[in-house]
Amino acid sequence: NLVEIDLLRGGRHSVALPPDQVRAPGDSARGLVCVLRDAQPTSRELYYMPLRERLRAIRIPLRPTDADVVLDLQPLIDRCYRTGGYWQTDYSLPPEPPLSETDLVWARDILRQAGRL
Repeated sequence: NLVEIDLLRGGRHSVALPPDQVRAPGDSARGLVCVLRDAQPTSRELYYMPLRERLRAIRIPLRPTDADVVLDLQPLIDRCYRTGGYWQTDYSLPPEPPLSETDLVWARDILRQAGRL
């Protein structure tokens, strides 16, 4: 089994799919998770992650005879933020790649509420 998590906001997705097979529902769904099950090698499960929404829980396949395990991605990313030093980022600088104007207003509001701006 293979689970790929791509939270990049710019460029091509990094999952093992041709770009024409990754059809995001709108520009806001930049995050993407691709799940490939060994027992179904020609099939993929795609989870789109819109920027303004909490990261979704995804199903992690185990053996074909075992039930999937649910992995809630948001607490995992929250922990990475706390322990990886990302809280030291200077959020007064514009993000790279740039956000759309409406997403930038939204992000700044979130940062103000969190006391980061």
